[in-house]
Amino acid sequence: MSHDCRDQSEVALQLYHAVELDDRGELTQLLTKGADLHYKYFGEKSLLHICCEKDRLECAKLLMDYGANIQAQDEWNMTPLMYCMVRQLNDIAEELLSRDPLAVHSQDRFGKAAIHSAVESGSPELLHLLLVHGVVTDQTDWGGMTALMSVCSRPGISHNVALCEMLLHAGADVNLKDLRSRRTALQYASLNKLPAVVEVLLGAGADPNTFDTASRTPLTNLIYQTFRLQNASRDVDEDLMTVVIMLTQAGANLNMNYRENSNPVCKAAAYRVEALVRFFMDCGADPNTSFPLGVTSLLVAVKAKDAGCVRALLQWNARTDIRGRVYRTAHTQYWVDPMELAVDLGCWDIVLLLYSAGYNISRLPYLHEGVMDSELPESLLGNTEIMSWLLFLASSPRTLFHLTTLFVWRVLDKNFRQKINDLPLPNMIKHFMSPEFVIG
Repeated sequence: MSHDCRDQSEVALQLYHAVELDDRGELTQLLTKGADLHYKYFGEKSLLHICCEKDRLECAKLLMDYGANIQAQDEWNMTPLMYCMVRQLNDIAEELLSRDPLAVHSQDRFGKAAIHSAVESGSPELLHLLLVHGVVTDQTDWGGMTALMSVCSRPGISHNVALCEMLLHAGADVNLKDLRSRRTALQYASLNKLPAVVEVLLGAGADPNTFDTASRTPLTNLIYQTFRLQNASRDVDEDLMTVVIMLTQAGANLNMNYRENSNPVCKAAAYRVEALVRFFMDCGADPNTSFPLGVTSLLVAVKAKDAGCVRALLQWNARTDIRGRVYRTAHTQYWVDPMELAVDLGCWDIVLLLYSAGYNISRLPYLHEGVMDSELPESLLGNTEIMSWLLFLASSPRTLFHLTTLFVWRVLDKNFRQKINDLPLPNMIKHFMSPEFVIG
């Protein structure tokens, strides 16, 4: 190392120690003697970065008086202002912006701007400072994330409601989508179960029926995020239910049939969340909504082997004869109705539910005398007891009362439980005609 380089490094070290000790006298002497205030330290940090990192306001002022670059970048392209956002240093941030208002628009290597750092630090004061100095509220990083999306995508941010209100009041577009997932701020707030934030976004006109890249809506994203893990609890907690109610009341389409991922009843059935299936039915969802390949929520519930969801759908007059295309294996699909699928899966409790709800089990081609074993589903091979039971159901006529009840259900259509209670019949007859009694 040359003598000049060694001297320069020693002076740079003296500058660093002067800032670290907040020794403005020493710092002034060094700068007066011509010390290089643009020297880059570890991580390509300038001396001004270090002032912001260590909360040295007076030293920062002194450096700027001597011409320090306010928009200097470290190895991640972060500016001193961004350091202030992360450390929540309002005084230094205000000083930086008063000297160079354009610093408010700087972005790091990932496109994240000062406004992103301000909201992620949970500081309404810093956000207000940036807004006063003309920050672009919808400035995006390279992934298309705005500050509003950032607030909604991180459940642990302090003052998230106040930050959202400030951004929206400043003109942030509530329905913008990011580039990677095509999600809106409402999508992120919903899947993170942030009821207060969801309320603010809906009040600002957020659309509850947008699709992300997986064709999920805010409502189905919430269900997916909460219950997608196989061992996840199927209990519906307070925050989840609050967001579900908000989205439903805001006009979320409960009968969306664009894809299975877009339908809340279908997703709730797929993840075996009976409470949500019943809630959506009570809110007017159609249990017979079908998707491009004919799949219905009932077929999805049968595939999930969930008798509770099957029962809930049948109690709302879900049709048992609609055929759809489902996966037998990861690469094999076949057309099947709910009863055929239940038999294939060996779900005999669901078979009984479907039969009680009116399915004509004699339609199954293998429930006849003389059928060869090669024609039987795997679930019935060697299972003589179940086979005998199914043959008995197929060959035994239903009672006249059962047939009459099923006919009344079809006439009354959806929500027939309430409609039965309104019929001018004795209470005992109403009880025997109720879905709880007939289906179980």
